[in-house]
Amino acid sequence: MIIEDESIFSAMEKQYINSVILGEDISFFWSHNQDKDDGKRHLYHTLIHRDTQQIHSSYAVFFKDLTKKFIKKHKLDFRVFLGGYINLTFPMKGKGTPHCAHDFPHQQIIMYLNKSKGGSTAILSDKRKIIKTIEPKQFKMVSFDGNYLHYQNYPVEGRRVVAAITFI
Repeated sequence: MIIEDESIFSAMEKQYINSVILGEDISFFWSHNQDKDDGKRHLYHTLIHRDTQQIHSSYAVFFKDLTKKFIKKHKLDFRVFLGGYINLTFPMKGKGTPHCAHDFPHQQIIMYLNKSKGGSTAILSDKRKIIKTIEPKQFKMVSFDGNYLHYQNYPVEGRRVVAAITFI
């Protein structure tokens, strides 16, 4: 199941994302790889650590609350958050590496936080064929079965900023 929702963010939440999350005060860290040793560089901010499920950032509560609001609205099953990151990518050749966040059943949520020229998300079937391409739009939230391989296409200019949250 793939759910797209562009109405979940309140005016105050949009303002907070525009002024704080997309502002100049949040720390991002450099990574040489987006998945394993793929050599695809990006910047990230850990919200919820994927190995310990512990809060790793003061911004985590904001994103957990948004996710819970989405889960409640769409009547999704929820037990625990598994991980959460804000990912920032920029124009590069090629596309992201197809991946799953965890090697066990889980749900994936992606929140598009900024206006991005390009930077869609492709969701793949078990035969690695694209079953859905999700175009980025600021304040769109998408949920899908985390066992689907998925990847991002890079923006053609500027930056692409998304929050990715996993849960069971």
